[in-house]
Amino acid sequence: MIQKLGSKMLTPRFELTQNPQFVILVIHAPYTKVTDAELFFHGNDFKFFSKPYFLRLTLPGEVKENGNEKATYDAEKGTFTIKMPKMSPGEVFEGLDMITKLLTPSGKISAASPVIEVLDSTELKEDKDDDEFDWQIEQIPWSDDSTICGEKYGFANERYGVCTRLQEELPDLVDIKNPDHKSIEERRKERINAETAQFSDDHYLADMYQTELIQEVLEFQAPWEKLYYNLGNSGNADELVSFTEAEREQMKKLPKKEYLLNKATKQTLFLGLVDILYAYAYDVRTTEGEQTVESSWTISKLSATLSWLEVFTSLKSVTITTVRRSLCYPLLRNWNLAMKLIKDTQQILSLGRNFVLKCLLKIHDTLNDSDSRYVLNDLYITDYCVWVQNVKSKNFMSLAKALEKIQCC
Repeated sequence: MIQKLGSKMLTPRFELTQNPQFVILVIHAPYTKVTDAELFFHGNDFKFFSKPYFLRLTLPGEVKENGNEKATYDAEKGTFTIKMPKMSPGEVFEGLDMITKLLTPSGKISAASPVIEVLDSTELKEDKDDDEFDWQIEQIPWSDDSTICGEKYGFANERYGVCTRLQEELPDLVDIKNPDHKSIEERRKERINAETAQFSDDHYLADMYQTELIQEVLEFQAPWEKLYYNLGNSGNADELVSFTEAEREQMKKLPKKEYLLNKATKQTLFLGLVDILYAYAYDVRTTEGEQTVESSWTISKLSATLSWLEVFTSLKSVTITTVRRSLCYPLLRNWNLAMKLIKDTQQILSLGRNFVLKCLLKIHDTLNDSDSRYVLNDLYITDYCVWVQNVKSKNFMSLAKALEKIQCC
């Protein structure tokens, strides 16, 4: 079986060094899906694939597998480090900085699959299939964020150029076209027009009369509801919420970061969080807590933050947007359900930092299982998972009270 690769892949930035025993290759591959990474080396040939990146090198000397080879992944830096044993220890490989020559294919086809150990990230899986790859494809040189100008988006509005680099390989990553060349206002105008065009009177009316199905969804007891009702007795939300061992392991793999954010930026982050949690609540309630293959689509589609790179400026605008999108895109489009989801979001926030983090970790897992939407973790959710750990629960509760007032208006 031949694995299909796009006609154009991104060539990641890389550096080669050596010592008497090994050739050490560092590959910079942010926004990749680590669990699908493949690498092969034998003799002069080296091949690496991790969507949307592809790297093929012709080494100036021969390498081999002898049990001492090693590959690691640094989640914080987004880099793979591969140590390849030299065929002849002590041999000096000439021209490790001659990029053009290294990228020139030798015409040889060979494959070997070393085990990849992952440090501080999702564990890479050794390929169990003897797939053959069409390695002789065009390689597009990598460009750093700093060399691509454009509008900013992502967590704290700190990223740019990402969608331009990935748009060919991941065309369905976001709904907006060419976001790197559109301002926040332009993105918002296009989003509202798209929602207006998408709204279906017939679909809305049909769901209005599916009272039995809607009632089942409304009556489903979501995981946060029982905790919320117990909150009055405890008074301390964080005491009600504990993390599973799997969640603790997931947190250990998050990058170690600190954020220097001004007040205005923090406000936009809180508002974006409301938007994302609303979309998550829709998925949980409509699937009755059983995640489906459509969950990543549902969450990213309903969240204007994730699908349109929206930056909100008021709680009212978030509420209007989340309700609009819940009545335009998903399978169940019902006003009472939309209002219930606002209450769900308010309850999630009322449960404080720990429960908000549990929801974000679940969203992270859901998006990570998608063929393309895992990039949204790099753009938003991973940073949210790190940032909320430094936010006091009282801030979430204050936001919940404000959302409750919006709901009553």
